[in-house]
Amino acid sequence: MTITPGETIDERKVKAWIQHLCKTNKVRSVVFDPNSAYVMAKDLEDNGIECLRQPQTHKFYSPSVKALEQAILEKRILHDGNSWLRYCVNNVRLDENAVSEVRPR
Repeated sequence: MTITPGETIDERKVKAWIQHLCKTNKVRSVVFDPNSAYVMAKDLEDNGIECLRQPQTHKFYSPSVKALEQAILEKRILHDGNSWLRYCVNNVRLDENAVSEVRPR
C-alpha cells in the first residue's frame, strides 16, 4: 500500500506502478472493479496488459470465498502471525444473500 498526498487516488501513480510491476514481474493479468477503474483498465489494455473485470457482487465473489474457507478449514492455508494480515482478516465480514452466495464486506 502506498499513501499519496491529497484526498483522492493518484491514478497516474497507480498506473505507473502497475506498469512497472508488469515489466519487472511475471504478471499474467490485472483485476479491476469495472465500476471504479474502467478507464485505467482500458489504458493498460491498450498497452498490452491483460485486464480482467471483477464486479463487487455476491455472484463473482462466492466461489473464491467458499474455496478459501474450505482451504482454511482443511489447514491448507496457515497464518504466520503477520500483524497486518491479522488486522485485515479480523476486519472482514461475510455478507450472504438470499441464495447463500457470499462476499467480503
